[in-house]
Amino acid sequence: LAALHRDMLQIPKEVHQPIGFELIFPSLLARMGDTSQQFPPEVLNLINQLHTQKMSLINSLTPDPKKPHAWWFSMEMLPTSELATLQEQFLDEVGSVATSPAATAALLRARRLLGWDSPHAADYLQRLLDKGNGAVPFAWPVEIFEQLWVLDTYRRAGYGPDDKPEFRPLLDSLYKQCQAGQPGLSYSAMFPINDGDITAVGYTVLTWGGYDVSDDPLLALWGDDEDCSKTYPNELGASVSTNIHMLTALRSQPGMPRFQYIDKINRWLASQVKQETLFDDKWHLSPFYTVSHALSAFQGLNPTLANECMTFILAHQQHDGGWSWFGPSTLEETAHCILALHEVHKLGLLKDPAYITCAAETFRELASQPTPRMWIGKALYHPTQIVDALVDATSHVLAEYGVHLTITRAS
Repeated sequence: LAALHRDMLQIPKEVHQPIGFELIFPSLLARMGDTSQQFPPEVLNLINQLHTQKMSLINSLTPDPKKPHAWWFSMEMLPTSELATLQEQFLDEVGSVATSPAATAALLRARRLLGWDSPHAADYLQRLLDKGNGAVPFAWPVEIFEQLWVLDTYRRAGYGPDDKPEFRPLLDSLYKQCQAGQPGLSYSAMFPINDGDITAVGYTVLTWGGYDVSDDPLLALWGDDEDCSKTYPNELGASVSTNIHMLTALRSQPGMPRFQYIDKINRWLASQVKQETLFDDKWHLSPFYTVSHALSAFQGLNPTLANECMTFILAHQQHDGGWSWFGPSTLEETAHCILALHEVHKLGLLKDPAYITCAAETFRELASQPTPRMWIGKALYHPTQIVDALVDATSHVLAEYGVHLTITRAS
């Protein structure tokens, strides 16, 4: 309660919201009883407005086990009485509800309050507690997300699909998943919903790998009158990075046959430019993550925005050569900016490689330090495998400039 009182006033000013905020937070307030006298009315009105908008998209919160929906990931917001009645068929092979530890724990609690149990769900949670030494991730498993972002990071760094022995088996596995009969890709095979961000990066990575994949799932999340793509159906507020990844995917097609969609995304992204951060996104705290991907996506399509992205990165380089939006340079933000500048240097758009090489020593030092959590889920998180690949790929890029580093990663 003290935390709510402390942070409530910041909600209208906060650009980023955790996953399911517009469903979970109103549910939390409802369980507290009458909050009208405890919190500012303008904040409560904003939360109610977001909840109403989200509910108008979902229509119904009655889950059908045969038709999974993205909101299941936040199923802990359902009343205890409803959670208790959910059958075992809502649990996947690993024992989770939509790969969500919070939703799974809520279901298990609800059933136990009525004297029932769910051993499969209990085993899932216990495995996570054991694995995390008492802590649990906000989602598990997320194997497709991890594999795709690792491969895409190496792709961005200029690797070919056969340059590392582990690439091809991963690509083959992802291609089989793409052909498994589900529309598009999800972050995990355990929760088969078409996730626009995963599907877009998957299309780019598989095209890079030489596979022939349909673009139908890419276009499935577009409405006839929409100017941009969604990450998932019934999404409240489109993601900038998802549309950047969609732009990259569609531009990877030979001849760009979907140019009408490319043009729509290009114009929509231009409308999302912010004066201070250039781009804000819902899945990552740092604008450097989004801008570094945007710089690549706009090359050869929108020179003005591409130049703005490059200028933004160069203008915010710190005295030690690194980057951070929040204070001292961070490993992840520095690595993303190095990869982005490397690409424009190869294209001849950045003449002086010193912007890249002067970051090397700071990058090496940061690699041995704990890395802050910058990815947005139900809480901030740190995808270790993805960041480790980012460090490895960036080290490879720096070596191309004659900077050979011995990297010692923080445990």
